[in-house]
Amino acid sequence: MSRKVRRPDGSVAELPAASEAGLESLQRASFERPPVRNNRASGDGEEVGAGAAGGGSFALMAVAVAAGSGVESGVRLGGGAAPAGEAIGSAPGGEEANRSISEETLSAKAALSEESLKARKSLSSIYGKVLVVDNIESARSTVKLLITKYKSFIHACHPEVADIDAKKKTPVGHGEVICFSIYSANSDVQAADFGNGKTCIWVDVLDGGRGVLMEFAPFFEDPSIKKVWHNYSFDSHVIENYGIKVAGFHADTMHLARLWDSSRKNDGGYSLEGLTNDRRVMDTVPEDLPKLGKISMKTIFGRKIVRKDGSEGKELQREDRELWICYSSLHLMSRLRLYESLKSKLETRRWVLDGYPRGTMYDFYEQYWRPFGALLVKMETEGMLVDRGYLSEIRKAANAEQKLAADKFRKWASKYCPDAKYMNVRSDIQIRQLLFGGIENSRRPGETWPQSKTFEVLNEENVATEGKKTSKHRIIELCGIVEDLKTAKFTPKTGWPRTSVGW
Repeated sequence: MSRKVRRPDGSVAELPAASEAGLESLQRASFERPPVRNNRASGDGEEVGAGAAGGGSFALMAVAVAAGSGVESGVRLGGGAAPAGEAIGSAPGGEEANRSISEETLSAKAALSEESLKARKSLSSIYGKVLVVDNIESARSTVKLLITKYKSFIHACHPEVADIDAKKKTPVGHGEVICFSIYSANSDVQAADFGNGKTCIWVDVLDGGRGVLMEFAPFFEDPSIKKVWHNYSFDSHVIENYGIKVAGFHADTMHLARLWDSSRKNDGGYSLEGLTNDRRVMDTVPEDLPKLGKISMKTIFGRKIVRKDGSEGKELQREDRELWICYSSLHLMSRLRLYESLKSKLETRRWVLDGYPRGTMYDFYEQYWRPFGALLVKMETEGMLVDRGYLSEIRKAANAEQKLAADKFRKWASKYCPDAKYMNVRSDIQIRQLLFGGIENSRRPGETWPQSKTFEVLNEENVATEGKKTSKHRIIELCGIVEDLKTAKFTPKTGWPRTSVGW
């Protein structure tokens, strides 16, 4: 399916369908020509539509976040590209090599909230550090530095992907790389310099074409060049869809974070944003990058508009392209900082096996988790035959057994706490209430978990409150049913007992 958008001149055009689950923000704007799409069957770059000879720029940008995978994917369909081979932020003679984005761009001639303006100004501070590569010539010169002068550096990598619904499709054979970033630093955390103080590479595949991406094949395929990813599985697959065999897997910050703390699923999560905005995670690295905190992308880039039906909405504008490049680059810089911090934390933890010290937990990662992660990615690439009919049947059986076990637990627990009959057995906090009511906090001595607590749950039994209609939810009260249950596992942030084994 395609999506219709209205240009400022009132005419209507169609955009390719985008992932509903993956798009966090997709807004209307004008555009001068349609994007270059990759023909998966033939492997050739195929331009959809006509009129490419004109401006060569777009005025639509969006950022896709692959749902459930922890992968941030930015979609740039917006225009205003720099001249071929010229670094964003540079000018003849290098006079403006480190200039900031103009005030006009920051305000973008539209009403923005004070919070948005502040975030945009902070974000723009890295503008002079970004090198935009959008043609073959500049790609070759950049790759030469990567595979020679900076070959021994550690390189954080991240592709931005469009045309994939991560909830429904595997990245093997699906998705279109529209840009990617590389940020490199040595063991002393000294960033690579690609000229005029440019330390982060932002490669425009959408405007530059498939050939620009292919120029980076020697970098991606070199097993001696160390590369750091966040969700290596997804990123490597979408790059390999172009025939590039990714090698040199050095670390996955998502894996490192899970090894460091397997209880973050409900306590900050494992997304790049969740990890890099958490000082518990990033406390071992310098705070030398702008902090956007939990400000959403819509807050930074969205402008209020009034829809035809009178409701308010937000749209992205042409002038935001440079800020989007900064946003994408900042995330990559933060990724390398995240790797450094997690590596440092794991190096301080002892790896003990059968009572004998074997090194640090980072040694454990290098010896076991890293090669195992690489093996899993190879298995995903090869795939495996599955009897879908049989799988469907055993799934039904498993769901039935799960329901039976949950009902059995509720029935047992309700003997000691009547409302446990209606509890959500998948809720960590409700399980904690039942098993650890009255326990003392491990981080704050003297503070205890309440003996009883009320919860709102689905009214699956359609119980009606006296004098009121039956509602969708009802209130239950759970109390502790176990006295002095001991545990050695507490969540680092809250200090309360863990109720699951994690990942």
